[in-house]
Amino acid sequence: MNQIEQFNIKNKLLKALIGLEDNINRKKVYGFRSKKSCATTVLTFLVKKVFSIHRLPMWEDRHFTKEFNIVPKEFVANLDDIMDEQFLNNIDSLEDEIKKLYKFTQKSLDIYYPNQNTIPLIRNLNDSYAVILLKMKEEAIKNGKDYIEIGTDILNSFTDINTYGMIANIKINIPKKDILYYYDILNDLMEPHEFIVINTRMDGLFKIPIECIYKTHQQFNIYSEEFYNISTKEYGTKYNFINFSSNTNLYFLDENNSQIQYNLIQKILLKSIKIFYKLLYRNYIK
Repeated sequence: MNQIEQFNIKNKLLKALIGLEDNINRKKVYGFRSKKSCATTVLTFLVKKVFSIHRLPMWEDRHFTKEFNIVPKEFVANLDDIMDEQFLNNIDSLEDEIKKLYKFTQKSLDIYYPNQNTIPLIRNLNDSYAVILLKMKEEAIKNGKDYIEIGTDILNSFTDINTYGMIANIKINIPKKDILYYYDILNDLMEPHEFIVINTRMDGLFKIPIECIYKTHQQFNIYSEEFYNISTKEYGTKYNFINFSSNTNLYFLDENNSQIQYNLIQKILLKSIKIFYKLLYRNYIK
């Protein structure tokens, strides 16, 4: 797909909200690619407005909750630095460019994924989010259910290639109409192979067939609900939350080693290698 036509974002603020980082009003703005921050909140707000996404009061996107916005964010511009008078005066142009970006995305997907309404994508998960997902799958199987439903943000990050080194992944067909933008048309702003998927449901839930949920490596048995202090009584409810909006942070291990049982020292070394590759990749993309 090296010849895919690129979309040129003209609005500097929108480019900053989507990308890694930039200076807006003499303040550093860390975009969606970089970290979850005020910029992600602003981008989510704009997408909600453009697509008329309305969440139920009890299940609002976490970016608009008090708990999310009171967390200290060193070096991150606060909402007042971004959503100032200039922002309000230019909000129509921001919305218009998001509409153009979405339209461009859909046209591109129709060209490069013809005769299909969905695209097979993958979400890799680590730590407590992966444990919750696997435990919910176990509970669904016990209860004779063939799917789970779990809360996600409005904007969610997926990839089109398999990656190794995380505890679990989801391989699922995503409707093309739910893809806002993807790496091949914005590859100067995004992580390689990344797709941004919109969750438009009012309850914020994302339906996942259990056959789409995979444990990546057998050695990840070291991870448990006790290790992450996760209450098993919550698995019976569908209003758990998984962070799909964080970047995919692609890093690779050998798939052929997936069945090897490691001792404690080997597990510690494996974790150290994972952290090294993760940091190496982050430094590379910067």
